[in-house]
Amino acid sequence: MIGGCAVGAYARLLGETILSTDLELLLTRRGLELVIDESEALGLRVESLATAWQVPVTVLRWKGREINLLAATDGLAAPDVEARSAREFRLSSDVDVAILIVDPFDLLRNKLAVNRPKDLPHIQALRRFLDAEIDLPTGPPRQKTAPQ
Repeated sequence: MIGGCAVGAYARLLGETILSTDLELLLTRRGLELVIDESEALGLRVESLATAWQVPVTVLRWKGREINLLAATDGLAAPDVEARSAREFRLSSDVDVAILIVDPFDLLRNKLAVNRPKDLPHIQALRRFLDAEIDLPTGPPRQKTAPQ
């Protein structure tokens, strides 16, 4: 997961709330093709195969919600590379589903590269998160703020 929802996951660990109206997923080209091919069976409606922010994006609708599927975006490596450093978050204690969220350093690089005015609060939240997570050499080692 990338975008505002990913920022929201990191912000939540700081006790902050950042809401996003859409879900952005980074997929390999093959993964994107599979989701499009299976969209109807998954209850998804393909709304457009458009280009937004100068990158190809497939927009799906699911229960009135927008899902943006990207195979590439500014500031991020290829999806399979990003998946290797992504953080694994549990959806909730009631549902045993793991979600991969792009590493916060990579997410910040993406937000800075895209550089939209609406991303400024996201950039600020990511910087606060990274400040909290950095291990300073003064003192004993501590646990990272987010899952590894």
